[in-house]
Amino acid sequence: MVNKYIEELKSKKNIHIVGAAGIEGSAIAYFLANLGIKNVTLHDFSEKADFEASFKNSRDYLTPSKAQTAYDRLINTGYRIYFKDSYLKDIDSADLIFISQGWFRYESNKKLKELAGEIPFSSVTELYFQLSPCPIIGITGTVGKSTTTRLIYEMLKECNQKVYISGNDRDNPPVLDKLLKFSKDAYLVLEVSNRQLIGLNYSPHIAVVTNIFPNHPDDHKNFFEYIKVKSNIVVHQKEGDYTILNADNKEANKFQKLTPAEVFFFSVEKERKNGAYLKDNAIWLSISGSRGKIMEREEIKLPGKHNILNMMAALLVGQCLKLDKKCIAKTLSDFKGLKHRLEFVTQKNMISFYEDSQSTSPYSTTSAIEAFTGKKMILITGGYRANAKESDYSQTASNFFMPQVKAVFLIGKVAPVIQNEYFRQKRIRAHGPDIIRDCQTLPKAMEEAAKIASPGDAVVLSPGAESFGEFRDYRERGEVFKKLIDKFK
Repeated sequence: MVNKYIEELKSKKNIHIVGAAGIEGSAIAYFLANLGIKNVTLHDFSEKADFEASFKNSRDYLTPSKAQTAYDRLINTGYRIYFKDSYLKDIDSADLIFISQGWFRYESNKKLKELAGEIPFSSVTELYFQLSPCPIIGITGTVGKSTTTRLIYEMLKECNQKVYISGNDRDNPPVLDKLLKFSKDAYLVLEVSNRQLIGLNYSPHIAVVTNIFPNHPDDHKNFFEYIKVKSNIVVHQKEGDYTILNADNKEANKFQKLTPAEVFFFSVEKERKNGAYLKDNAIWLSISGSRGKIMEREEIKLPGKHNILNMMAALLVGQCLKLDKKCIAKTLSDFKGLKHRLEFVTQKNMISFYEDSQSTSPYSTTSAIEAFTGKKMILITGGYRANAKESDYSQTASNFFMPQVKAVFLIGKVAPVIQNEYFRQKRIRAHGPDIIRDCQTLPKAMEEAAKIASPGDAVVLSPGAESFGEFRDYRERGEVFKKLIDKFK
């Protein structure tokens, strides 16, 4: 089957790749070049003079020399590149177009939208499913998928399994260049976003759904379309596959009806007969009538119930693969979390700092607030969110009234939206933080936080929104926050 699809690729007379400077676009270009396919055209919306800088900026996780090597490798494919002044030229003559996730968000791709359905589209994600010789473990969800993906990968490594990882984190770039060398007894762990699931006609051997909440309103017509797209992670499964669902999440729970796979559940709210659950401050596993304690909650280093849920999802993957339970427990207890995801940065003058810049959904900020129960936190939240409404931040604002919230400093375009929702709720509540202020920018928010922070407090950046406007992306936002800590007095 692998050879058949490669032969199909080689038979194409005119392959086009959109987004050549991006990580996905260049990965596809490298892959096709390695196969000896020459009839390939690249497109990028950068000006020709800016293309190299654009390419390297999207790879700021690489050293300058490695970024240069990656750039030279792309140029040395010999593929024609159409830049901004001739962007998408001849695209209608293609017999296959490779797109990067989120391509439909840009007005410059209007011509591509017109061709959708007329010319076949493909992607990095589809290549994995078409060509991987080993089973795929796919993880999706509104929040928690990056942490769960990395956790599953670390668990498989700890348990001496051959494993590869690819996701939406720059620490997990595409592994297309290794794909054809994968052994059948390995596993490919994929983080799969809503954008990567659009139009995907494949589902993984093991599908994990961390949760489903309203999100990405600028990507989908409505919440129902978002749910339908997310369901692609399970709808193409077959008997012998596995689905792992968050039983505490209404929408994720419904996916059990959409798959012929064997379904397991995880929950922090109630016991499960077929899955993992939290009871008596410990994680338990109940499978096929057999029930046992896996580990105490206090053994887990990461704060918050949302991380307990992520741990249980990984545990169930290990159970599906029949991994040693002691090995699984060791991974769960050793795991310290990911960069930009409620990451402990440092302690200064007995004030702790946590960076959660990849919190781009109000629901992840809600989880961050809940994680600090029993402590005092100064929350910095806000950013950009298309078509933001007060209702989007209803639950987050409700959590502002929890006793751990000492103050809230708002940033970005959604700041007034969040503030309005807070004051709407405050009219019917008797308490709430004394300070909630629109600071507009992150530096200003940190200045205000410095005025009121006391020993024992936690200063937490958890935006619950995109970074567009003030920052290039969530990574830059997180790094700026860390630099501002140095100035904190």
